[in-house]
Parts: sequence; structure tokens; C-alpha cells
Amino acid sequence: MATTVEAYIDHPVAFQVWEQNLRPMILKGQGLRRMLGDSILDGNITTLAGVHLPDRKGMRFKKSRIVRVVERIIRGLLWHHYGTKPSERSVFEVYRNPNFNDQIADLINSMTQLSSIGDDIFRYRHALIDGDPDGSVWCLQFYNYSEWLTIVSGNTGASSSCKLGASAS
Repeated sequence: MATTVEAYIDHPVAFQVWEQNLRPMILKGQGLRRMLGDSILDGNITTLAGVHLPDRKGMRFKKSRIVRVVERIIRGLLWHHYGTKPSERSVFEVYRNPNFNDQIADLINSMTQLSSIGDDIFRYRHALIDGDPDGSVWCLQFYNYSEWLTIVSGNTGASSSCKLGASAS
């Protein structure tokens, strides 16, 4: 829901999902409507980058709820692409809209495989990490807008000291 809210003004499919699916669900569900109503930030929004948006409303979502959804998506994609599940000791490091310099972006692009569902509705890059049987890296993008980098590791320090491996389809 959070990614749809972020992109619904600029992306026609996000707008359609909002109007046809999410909006009716919100109108029916009193608890959901109350939770969303409490999350609305009235006008005079300043983005994390310091851009002032005086005429826009925003919504604040609990990061823990969104991170749980991202983790569930990655668990499903791990099974879909690699036929594996993360172990109980796996750690998910989740970063929203990471700021990559060109060299890091080129490195991730060259070492991961690109997959998508619905063209620019949901695109993601993925690869397993050599040296960590539970390790993988995921770059998710929703509606060509909201981006999430997730590093899954099974042991401490694996995400910072290992190499990306070959990706499977």
C-alpha cells in the first residue's frame, strides 16, 4: 500500500490499483481507515532530501510494517528463483531509496540479474552471495518510483566481506 500511495499521482497503474482496490478496501475497513487517517501529514511536507512541498499531503507508515512486507516478498522470490528459504539465523538489512553513486550502481547492475513483473510495475535485481549459503542481495523497485535494497546474510559480517555470485533465473 505504501508504494502505491507514493506513486499513484505519477504512475497510471498505481493510480488504478489505488482507485479500484485499495480505496474501496479503506472505505470498508474502519480500523484500516482510522490507521491511515492517523498517518496523514497535512501540507507543508519536507522530504528527506530537504525539498519543501507546500501543497502536498503525505503519509507516514511504520517502517517495521513495510520492512516485514519487503522481507516476505524476498522470501517468496528466493524460493521462486533459487528454490531456497532463508534460515532462522538469516538477517535482512533493508534500506529504503538507497543513494548509490555511479560506481556502486554499475557494480550492482553488472553482478545481479534483472527480473520484472509488469514491466515497470515491479522490477528487481538479485544475486546469491558467494561464501554465505543464506546470503543474497535484492534491489526492488515498485512503479518505477520506490526502491528498496535488501541484503540477506546468514552470518555476521557476510554482507560486507563477500562477493556476489552468479544469479539463477
